[in-house]
Parts: sequence; structure tokens; C-alpha cells
Amino acid sequence: MFYSPFDNAVSGLNKIKNEIADEKLFFGEDLVCKRCKTRLSDLLETGYVGCEDCYSLFEKDVLPMIYDFHKAVRHTGKRPEIIETKAAKQKQIEELLKRQAEASASEDYILAQSIKEKIEELRRK
Repeated sequence: MFYSPFDNAVSGLNKIKNEIADEKLFFGEDLVCKRCKTRLSDLLETGYVGCEDCYSLFEKDVLPMIYDFHKAVRHTGKRPEIIETKAAKQKQIEELLKRQAEASASEDYILAQSIKEKIEELRRK
């Protein structure tokens, strides 16, 4: 049987939507974000928040949805590709600097010079 990760999110949204509908009947109002004007009923209907302030305002409703969908509420995803590339390049430069220091310590100046050229080339890119 096919299992969709959206099933939990949809059932969570429906559950919260029903709870809010009951609260609306009791209190007679809908929460609205002051910044983007997103209403809690909109969030529950679409599953989308309007801005970062919505996360704070609708926290008690949004966090359970996020947890049901991702099984966590902390971001542990990938870094943007450009940051990943810069980090990899910096790590490579650090390793080359260590190798250059070792080559200089063992008086292998030709190897140290070639490593220095590789480092300079990486820094220019």
C-alpha cells in the first residue's frame, strides 16, 4: 500500500481545523497575523503560513503539523549549495596548508612550492 507523508499533515490540519471551528463558535473570532494578514483559518485550509511572524502567532497550531509531517521541529536539512561549495573549498585549503607546513618542515621545498601554487589557485576561484 502506498503511504504518503502528507496523510499525517492533512489529518493533523483537519483535526486542528475542527478544534478551531469549535473555539470560533465559542469565542467568535479568528486569529489574524498583524504583519501579513493571514488568518488561522487560511493556514488550516491551505497549510501555508504567510510570513515568519505567523510561526510565532500560530505556534500551538503549526508545531504539531510540522512535527507530524517531518517528525521533528528543528531544521536539519542541507545547506545551500554555494555555502557547501565554499566550505569544501576552505577545508581543502586548510588541508593543503597543513601539507605545505609538513613539506617545509621536512625541507622538501619543491613540494611546498607546488602546494603553495595549488592554494593560490583555489583562492583565486
